[in-house]
Amino acid sequence: MMHNTKIYAVSEAYDENRYQSALAKGRNWRELKVSMLSMAEASQQGDKRWYVLDVLHGREKAVEKRLAAKGIHVWLPLWRAGVFWQRGRKMVHPERPVMPGYVLACIVPSSAAFAGIVFQKGVEGFVGGNEEPYWIRDDEVNRFKEIVGDSEQGQYIKADRPSFEVGNQVRFEEGLFIGFVGQLQSVRSMVIARGMPKVQVEGKVKVVVKGKESVITTPLAFLAKL
Repeated sequence: MMHNTKIYAVSEAYDENRYQSALAKGRNWRELKVSMLSMAEASQQGDKRWYVLDVLHGREKAVEKRLAAKGIHVWLPLWRAGVFWQRGRKMVHPERPVMPGYVLACIVPSSAAFAGIVFQKGVEGFVGGNEEPYWIRDDEVNRFKEIVGDSEQGQYIKADRPSFEVGNQVRFEEGLFIGFVGQLQSVRSMVIARGMPKVQVEGKVKVVVKGKESVITTPLAFLAKL
């Protein structure tokens, strides 16, 4: 039986020196990234700050797990799972990020630490830029932890809150961006419990943080209309 055989021509002779040089460069680059990431570890001495990482949507938990495994102090705010009934069966909502697309990292600020984190899979950068990113005070993070710890998914809703409309100017009163003002780009409503009407729960707000524009997904309960 005859078989079709493809013959490939090699345009250049194999160069062992070039191969070893390229291999060494790759190894040195990996070692450099590991060295830079070590500057973000929780064991580093110095004044630490909380920074907000912009990560791929749907990859928040993976990024948190990956960075934590590298010894970095990270926190992903999650709503506690709530329950709902479906066809007579009690179901549990999966935990989900309070503010999708963001993970917090507490590190000693340095160019090497910032670069080491940005090179990690799933991380798109720091909110506010990768050179001098936006950071949050400890007391604001602790307050946010209290809010999240006391709230189940979809239940942190102010009964007296006015309705929102696309185009509204809003200010963040809670969460990761307290004090920032932006424009509401979209509003999402959902049914919290069976038999209840839909209520507004989440929106996207366009803000400028340290000169860089961001569109932030947030619970509407964190916002005030201006």
